[in-house]
Amino acid sequence: MTLNISIFFLTCSSAIYAAGWEQIATGSNFKEYFKNAHRIGRTASIIAMRDYSSEMTQGDMTYLSVKKLYQFDCSRSKFRLTLVEKYEENMLGGELCYVSKTKTSWENVNPNTLNEVAMKKACKKK
Repeated sequence: MTLNISIFFLTCSSAIYAAGWEQIATGSNFKEYFKNAHRIGRTASIIAMRDYSSEMTQGDMTYLSVKKLYQFDCSRSKFRLTLVEKYEENMLGGELCYVSKTKTSWENVNPNTLNEVAMKKACKKK
């Protein structure tokens, strides 16, 4: 039984790694991942995925994972969301149950937040 759990864990970890996701934080009910950091000039973007260990609810919708596309103004330390998707299952699996492609207003990136971690990763010059 323990061997099966270990093999399952390694398989899942390999799938996450293969898909390009990098785990960057763990909370009491979630794990946060980033991938596809991209920068052109002073503008950068990164995709974030939050994977919940128990179901989240919003109205009559339940979901276990969320994907967000962040855009950053690296020189002014500001960010906005350009995409939010919520999925019924972990790791963006199951049915897509919510999509918003509305760009939010630019907001300041506060220190010691996941947004700051995302900005540093996305705005890093290669």
